[in-house]
Amino acid sequence: MFNVVKLKFFFLVLIALVCASEANSKAEPVVLHAIHEDCSSWEDPVNKNQVNYCVISPEHDSSFHMSGHKTGKILYAFHGMGGSAKNLCDSFLSNIHEEESLRNISHIVCPSFGPHWAIHKNGRKDTFERFHALMMHHYPDAAAQKPVLYGLSMGGFNVLKLSGSNSRDTLQFEKVVSACPAIFSSKFYWMASFIALDGLFQPFDGPTARSLMRKSPFFDDGIQYPELFLFLNQDDSVGKFKGIPGIYRGAIDFFKKMQEEGQGGHVQMKVLPGGHCDGIPLGKVLEYLGN
Repeated sequence: MFNVVKLKFFFLVLIALVCASEANSKAEPVVLHAIHEDCSSWEDPVNKNQVNYCVISPEHDSSFHMSGHKTGKILYAFHGMGGSAKNLCDSFLSNIHEEESLRNISHIVCPSFGPHWAIHKNGRKDTFERFHALMMHHYPDAAAQKPVLYGLSMGGFNVLKLSGSNSRDTLQFEKVVSACPAIFSSKFYWMASFIALDGLFQPFDGPTARSLMRKSPFFDDGIQYPELFLFLNQDDSVGKFKGIPGIYRGAIDFFKKMQEEGQGGHVQMKVLPGGHCDGIPLGKVLEYLGN
């Protein structure tokens, strides 16, 4: 009798362990089959601007066609000042742990015009539109959905400049994440050295900066924005000149202007601790843009 009781107890424990194991296996997301990163460069045949870029292509067998291209949207990611396309794509690679992070994203494309640049200088917006056409040629399965954007610091400014569109623009975006964007003051100025000298680093006092910096037309000509998410750092004082506040204050002013313009309903903002671009959660960025 005692042995029968022990045997029953043993089987009950075994069944419980099997059930727990099955529950855990169901809760865990499917691990990616493989991830490929390729880097190249392309020269715009119209204005000779060169774009260096890297592409991350996640693969999982069930979602790939015979062409090898996953159906989904492209994520364009823009690096910060002094960065590169490869460095930014590498940082995304270190934050991709499972398939769930890349739901509905077919490729992550990190384009760059160089270590410091502004999208609206020297025809670069036109160049990006032609670059996007090139990507659609390479990845035709992604053409069915609007691309999404991510930018860090200088890249955060550039994605805001790129994503604002009016009725004349043909390139539209679904979602944008702008992290610690390089926007200064309620006039939406940004780094004077980029605008005036296109990359020569030199501090300016307030009056000189205002005379050199061009107003960025974030809201001119009926410009509308897609769904936006801003990540800010509460101690971000980068770019603070005499009379011109740092990035945190400038981005807050941009957020308030969005509300004044009637576009506050589709913009979210999260303030993080720390200084410039500290602790930007790339895993959360992928989750937000991929949904």
